[in-house]
Amino acid sequence: MPTSTFAYEPDYVVTPCEVLAEHLEALALTPRAFADRSGIPLARIEAFLAGDDAIDAELAQRLASGSGVSAEIWGALDERRRRSAPDSADGWSEVPDRAPGR
Repeated sequence: MPTSTFAYEPDYVVTPCEVLAEHLEALALTPRAFADRSGIPLARIEAFLAGDDAIDAELAQRLASGSGVSAEIWGALDERRRRSAPDSADGWSEVPDRAPGR
């Protein structure tokens, strides 16, 4: 019996800082409490939440230890953010359309 595989390719980007902000809100954690929990300096957490800090391997591991969200997920979120970052004066670059049949 043939099987079909479908890929989920949203036409929007959820940034890592949005994910962390939602995570902190859901757990009722302040940035300071998360900094203590994860070992990430508070200034770096604040820069990250403002969208001013990219994720490197060390930050991904610390985010994972503090949030329970794997380092691989944090890395993938940041990669998608970088691929969809503003690259022109008139707005966001296009996220590739990978819908079947196109």
